[in-house]
Amino acid sequence: MACGQLTSQTLPGVEAKVSLTSAKVITSGNKTFCQVKAMLSPEIGVEVALPQQQWTQRILQVGCGGLCGSINLS
Repeated sequence: MACGQLTSQTLPGVEAKVSLTSAKVITSGNKTFCQVKAMLSPEIGVEVALPQQQWTQRILQVGCGGLCGSINLS
């Protein structure tokens, strides 16, 4: 499936209301990722960068709570 097609997917079995807002290919160094942004009800923003190839089975999770604002991933 192409990266841009992810926003049209449904998420069966997910109890919270999830709205996939965008999906686009981004690059970092010599690697490409599918950057997916979503909104969880009521106002929780989520962003995931899915590797386009050679996933090493590792994951980095970053978050904040309260009134922290936003996270700068660069």
